[in-house]
Amino acid sequence: MRGLILLFILVATVQLLCVPGGYFGHEHDDVQDVLLSRSILRGRYTLGITPGDPPMTDRTPGMPLLLTPAAAASGDIPAGYQLWAYLWLVVCDALVWLWLRRRMGPVSAAAAAFCFALNPVVLSRAGMVMPEVPFLALLLGLLLVLESERGLPGWRSGLWLAAAWAVRPAAFPLFPAVWGWYLWKRRYRDCALSAGFAVLPVLAWWAWCQHVSGRGLEDARQLGIFSLLDGAGILATFGRTARAGLASLGAGAWLVGASLAAAAGAGWVVRIKDKGYDAGIAYALCAGLMHAFWPYWYERYLLSFLPFLIWGLWLLMGRAVESDRARALVLAVLVLIPFPSRGVGLMRGASARCSPEFRDTYAWIRGHTEPQAMFTSLAFCRDAFYAGRPFLSLPPASAGPLSGALKSRRVGYVLWSRLPDMGSTAGEAYYRRFRAIEEELAGPEFRAAYSNPGEGTLVLELMK
Repeated sequence: MRGLILLFILVATVQLLCVPGGYFGHEHDDVQDVLLSRSILRGRYTLGITPGDPPMTDRTPGMPLLLTPAAAASGDIPAGYQLWAYLWLVVCDALVWLWLRRRMGPVSAAAAAFCFALNPVVLSRAGMVMPEVPFLALLLGLLLVLESERGLPGWRSGLWLAAAWAVRPAAFPLFPAVWGWYLWKRRYRDCALSAGFAVLPVLAWWAWCQHVSGRGLEDARQLGIFSLLDGAGILATFGRTARAGLASLGAGAWLVGASLAAAAGAGWVVRIKDKGYDAGIAYALCAGLMHAFWPYWYERYLLSFLPFLIWGLWLLMGRAVESDRARALVLAVLVLIPFPSRGVGLMRGASARCSPEFRDTYAWIRGHTEPQAMFTSLAFCRDAFYAGRPFLSLPPASAGPLSGALKSRRVGYVLWSRLPDMGSTAGEAYYRRFRAIEEELAGPEFRAAYSNPGEGTLVLELMK
């Protein structure tokens, strides 16, 4: 046990040295959640950066609620939120070991947890204020209690599922995984109770969104990208999503990722043949199916698959290697292969990642525009946080010509940058709208007030 504690401390220290995986606001959603958490402390649910301060319906409240302790202690200082996010990652390290200990024994489970914790994808999430890590903690905690000797009453698992969804709406694959476990155990009443207590909060959130804004769930609207694609385009999107996910698993090589995924899947088959239904495997399969249909992929999505993939590899190795210690050694080697390149690089470059990429542009905005000047941009929450000006999101394509839509919203400036990789696997169809915006910004309705080629930014003023 002493050796396990020392190993745990070592892993947690390595992860701490990787904080932050990126500057605060790098993924935009992190700033949204922080702004919402601060508003919750004031008894509201708004961003606080737009005129009228309307209620926010595009983000479920779970992650902002989890951030309220950091918001109360840290306020405007990003480091407090990043430390809070790091602590959630340490919790995940422990939960991976606890969940796998029942399946692999303490030594192999420690090696698997080591393999998880030092994976470059995991290290890159250290201190990132995003929902994937807290969701993984909720996922593993739910499976740990559900499969314990005492079990979990249906109504409690339903509330747990609702909480996981509120933190990360991509938790939906966990719902059938848990309900399937109750059905396999012939606990039909608990299955019904779990479904009811899980779905009711989702419907309540949807009803509140409709009431305050007339808009439904944000994730359902995101699927509107498929209206821009034909059948071949949808199939191509599925292929690009699968390839991107496998490349994340294979450290950039999708064939390597495909081989690892196939090996883990073979291990899952072994487990199901020997033991029957497993909720963790069911979650991984349902989540993989969901992501195949979801026209976005970010490397951070891989996080919730890793414990189950590592376990699947261990199961498959059991067909050829009887010794648990030998299998543990193989897992340790698997994580040590990429660590010297990516892991050490993450440790060395932590301080360099703290600075926002548009630092000089934000300084110009603060020094050359009025405090009440209204802006719009792609990453409007992040830009508002650093520029200290009110921001609105870009108007939808249905709002008509950009200049007219901005004038009706009393927007005076547009902060534009080179189009980043926005994670869409829908191809050029997704970026068509942004290309059209770029063309309008080059027209006579806009005047370049500031340009920073080094940062790739333009501040354009809307002509009166």
